[in-house]
Amino acid sequence: MIETLFIQAKTKAGFEAKLSASEVKPDSIAFIEDTREIWTQGVYYPMSEIVTVSNLPGESLLSYNLEGTNYKYRIGDECRFYDTDKQEYRFYKLFDISDGRAKWGLVEGTTELATPSLDGLMSKEDKTKLDGLAQADWNAESGGAKILNKPDIYTKTEVDDLIEGVNIPGVYKYKGSKPTYQDLPTQSNEVGDVWNVVKTDINYAWTGTDWDPLGGTSSMASTTEAGLMSSENFTKLQGIEAGAQVNKVTSVAGRGGDVVLDKNDIGLNNVDNTSDANKPISTATQEALNKKVDASAISDMLTKTEANSTYATKIEAKDVLVSAEAPAGQEVLWIDTNETSSEVECVEEAPADGKLYSRKDKSWEEVVIPEGNYLAKDNTEEFIPTGDYNPATKKYVDNLQNNVLTKDNTETYTPTGDYQPATKKYIDDKQKILTRNQYDALGDKVLTDNVLYFIVEE
Repeated sequence: MIETLFIQAKTKAGFEAKLSASEVKPDSIAFIEDTREIWTQGVYYPMSEIVTVSNLPGESLLSYNLEGTNYKYRIGDECRFYDTDKQEYRFYKLFDISDGRAKWGLVEGTTELATPSLDGLMSKEDKTKLDGLAQADWNAESGGAKILNKPDIYTKTEVDDLIEGVNIPGVYKYKGSKPTYQDLPTQSNEVGDVWNVVKTDINYAWTGTDWDPLGGTSSMASTTEAGLMSSENFTKLQGIEAGAQVNKVTSVAGRGGDVVLDKNDIGLNNVDNTSDANKPISTATQEALNKKVDASAISDMLTKTEANSTYATKIEAKDVLVSAEAPAGQEVLWIDTNETSSEVECVEEAPADGKLYSRKDKSWEEVVIPEGNYLAKDNTEEFIPTGDYNPATKKYVDNLQNNVLTKDNTETYTPTGDYQPATKKYIDDKQKILTRNQYDALGDKVLTDNVLYFIVEE
């Protein structure tokens, strides 16, 4: 397989032999010397050639035959016609093709051929002198056919041998293959040197300062070279295990590895692993139990019926008096606050103004929550965390998970940063094959649209 993109073939027969053997890539561009043709993508395109026609060029003259192959005339091509009356060649140029009709025009400056008696493309004297000269023979050693002062020149074979190793500026020179991008030479390179990298199957050309990939996708990144991602991100990924969480716990209570915690590590140093049946009761519970009436004294207590007939119920009590002295001659419920009596604490209702209150120092105090410094469970506003322990919203986490390109991506994506990945379609759109008319129609756009154009003949 010929790996270079540009091929120079001496003969069409030799090139087609390479084609038949599948040794030429379809996207290569071949220049064929003997037939003066350009080949690419399976199509031959002839180079400019002035052809002699048998009839005066007219509207129907749209193509010509050269060595058994038909070619279409392009705007700007010329042909020549021999005028038998004037015994001269006249040259015509194709100025336009419209609705399948050709518009030919005579090229200014053509004139008649010279004769021994009439001036033409040369003087009649020079014509006479020329007619008197014998046909020159390169190999003649004597006579009028001998070429005097014959220069010392190379033979065709010698020229072909010399051209084989000539460095032609602007022409790519295939150098061979290297295993990876890192193996490409960094010294003694010449502009146009082309190496194939086996790992990525991409050809790289030396620009004079660095290696430029010729088509294909960018190479994979490494710890030292950027590719489809930056070398920094590649290094970061090497330290992440498959299936790892976005925020991975690396230590617990200041310990790493397989951590075994005890109750002291999580603030449960006062907790014992005791069954419910064997759990002790708290001091407060015990004090409450101590105040509980002994079952043996229940017989001395009033029944509910007796109590209702002796004491006022909550519904029956119209007024409640809390004081150290008993009311005089009033039917009220009296709560004695005398120091000698049982201690009674009366808790008043919190203010009914719609605010949030809590008890503090035997009174009500408003609970103030700093406005905006919390996330409600039904939050609908955007919030982007900036601190290590700031809460992350569902949308924030979803956006992080969606900020990747999958291998089977089908969505349009246009990279804007130096190290963002480029899709196949993005690369393909940067290279276009156009006809000359299509290319000319673009005008100045070709200078700014950052696209590599290949021009083919119509």
